[in-house]
Amino acid sequence: MDHTFLTKHRFKSTTVMSFGNYSEEQHRSAYIVAVSGVCLFVLSGLASSYLYYTLRDEYGFWLPRAIFISATVLYFLLIRSRANILQLLVYCVLMIAPYLALFFVTYLSASFSVVVGFVTGGLGAMATFALIKNCIIPFQFRPFVTFGIGALAWGTTTLVELGIERNLSSCLFDFARDDFQAPYGDIFIVWQILVGVLLVFKLPRGVAGSR
Repeated sequence: MDHTFLTKHRFKSTTVMSFGNYSEEQHRSAYIVAVSGVCLFVLSGLASSYLYYTLRDEYGFWLPRAIFISATVLYFLLIRSRANILQLLVYCVLMIAPYLALFFVTYLSASFSVVVGFVTGGLGAMATFALIKNCIIPFQFRPFVTFGIGALAWGTTTLVELGIERNLSSCLFDFARDDFQAPYGDIFIVWQILVGVLLVFKLPRGVAGSR
């Protein structure tokens, strides 16, 4: 009877220890994935700005969206999303439409782009989150908060433009300060980083390791 009690006690202790180690490992894994996701979207914003400006006379217009879409797909892989190839293809195609519409509205608004940019930046963030929710991973997000983050990206770049002699992309990549397209490089950096980081913290943590 004592032997049975000791066996059960050892089994229970081993189970608790294993569960504790597993939980700690999962937390560490989630932390690594989150940090990797943040770094991924920082690189995405920087690459988008640089390639948009340097290749603007060729096909640079398409690259920022293509890079951001690629960054989100890579993050889906990092968190082991169960989305299939068809879902990813539909998501990628649908992500192009809001970009085209909102970019041209902002671009064609001329002197009103300072005001219009707040709206298009916010709507772009909401559209991105809505497409991910409906095509890839169901998750909860607050539309007004998401809109605010997207609008904040435009507001941040506007303040930088007014506050310093050189804009962000000019400082990083030595772009011409007086080039009217240089501010769009700033927007790609800040918008993709802010929206990407928000996405990292909003997507369900339980997705990772769910397979």
